[in-house]
Amino acid sequence: MSETGEMHESTWLQDDAPFIHQLPPEIFVDILERCSPKQRPVPLPFRSPTLRTSWTRLRLVCKSWNEVVCTTATFWNTIDVYAHTSWLALCLHHSGQASLYITFHNASGLVAGLPSLGSHVHRVRSLICGPECTTDSAGLSRILSFVNTPLPALERLEIWLNPRSNHHGTGPARVKLFHSHLPLLHTVELWGLSVYADVPFFHGLRHVVLSGCCISLTINQFLDCLVSMQHLESLFLTGLKSSANVENDPTRFNRSPVMLPRLTRLELSDHTPSFTSGFLSHLRLSPTACVVLDGDLQGVIEEDVTETLTSLLPPSLSRAMVLPLLASGEVKYVSVGAIDEVLEIRASSTGFWDAPCSLTLTLRSDAIDFWDLSADRILADVVEILGGSPVAHLSITAHTEVSAERWGAVFAAFPAIDTLVMYGYRHSVSFWTALGAVTTDLPENAPRVSCLRLQNVIYEGLSPASSTFFHRVLGTLQTRNDNGARLKNLVIKLASSNSQEKVSPQKAYITRMRALVDMVSYLEA
Repeated sequence: MSETGEMHESTWLQDDAPFIHQLPPEIFVDILERCSPKQRPVPLPFRSPTLRTSWTRLRLVCKSWNEVVCTTATFWNTIDVYAHTSWLALCLHHSGQASLYITFHNASGLVAGLPSLGSHVHRVRSLICGPECTTDSAGLSRILSFVNTPLPALERLEIWLNPRSNHHGTGPARVKLFHSHLPLLHTVELWGLSVYADVPFFHGLRHVVLSGCCISLTINQFLDCLVSMQHLESLFLTGLKSSANVENDPTRFNRSPVMLPRLTRLELSDHTPSFTSGFLSHLRLSPTACVVLDGDLQGVIEEDVTETLTSLLPPSLSRAMVLPLLASGEVKYVSVGAIDEVLEIRASSTGFWDAPCSLTLTLRSDAIDFWDLSADRILADVVEILGGSPVAHLSITAHTEVSAERWGAVFAAFPAIDTLVMYGYRHSVSFWTALGAVTTDLPENAPRVSCLRLQNVIYEGLSPASSTFFHRVLGTLQTRNDNGARLKNLVIKLASSNSQEKVSPQKAYITRMRALVDMVSYLEA
């Protein structure tokens, strides 16, 4: 072959090489990082994200790729540590001077691995200790001692105390946190610990989770700390207690309100309704904040139950100041449930599918299961709390009977309903009675039936229906049709019956319904 021919062949081979091999290393690394598969969510209770190590397989592709991976510090700075610490040592070596994001998964890895971080504390940005790290006193004491030393770069700290921990100290496991040791910390999640922290520690925090923790501050002092947390974005308090031997009932505090303009999510769980209401009454939130209040009656027996969901909220006179959402006119989706041992109201301005609920109220108790009037009470609550809001979608789950008067109050409180969904064990004839009720003492041109905008009704019963039920439904549809409030869609789903008195979806019933509604779907399960 001639020299010219060899040159042409060499050029052809170079041009034919994969384009990815011609990329500068920094662009190649950026592509690899962007194309890495997403880590699947870690199941509760250990829900923190962990490192995805699939990129290590890239080292096997070729010598060039191996060299790029081994010399790119950001591939090695997010580290999962299990029982063996050789991986930790390898990552510390290859990560150079990059920031470190470390997750310990068990006690043996924690005990063996923490000493390796001694010369790297200036690089540790995130430190997470999962629940298996504190199953014995060795792992627990090691991590509590470690965070009590200066960690100048730490931004996120998460420590779980395992419920099965064999910690046998003289008191609860105590973590000591000082601003001077953790000057850059902005995210802290602590589970089941006794927390001793100086007041400046709280000032720079943006995300706080205290679950089953006992704090050394009084509840009033903790509220004072919230005043200084002007960058706080999320606050999750579950079963919060104070070890201070002073008055800790927030309903008795006489103090200035705590303004939290940047808070986007607040959750108060596993507290008594009085604590939840009292604590919340001192806060001032933005209209866009998502609020979750999960109260627990904590052993109250049936005959002593007086609280309903309104007991989780501040008094009605100050309710709108604390929760501007209630006065904003933005609530359009509401879900109400009285199921088993739980009462719940969920409200949203954007729907339940695309974004978190704007407001969730939940009350739990062993006694609720025996409340004969639980559905009636919760509907009274939703009228009191959200009545007058432009609700377009209302979903109700209620297995106990509700009076027609109560249903009438609900429909009157939410006249803009477009879609109404009803689930129940018992067939509520009163529901259909109220929906078809006609008001006679009104001017001639005034609407005589409720919810004139109602277009869609979905009704699901968990027991077979009687002919009385069907006659009531037909009467309601006829009345609404006669008064200019014809439905577009009606879905009825009932349980099938094996008895001889079964009321099957007879053609006569369905035919009459379809004459009164644009589209009817009838199902038996």
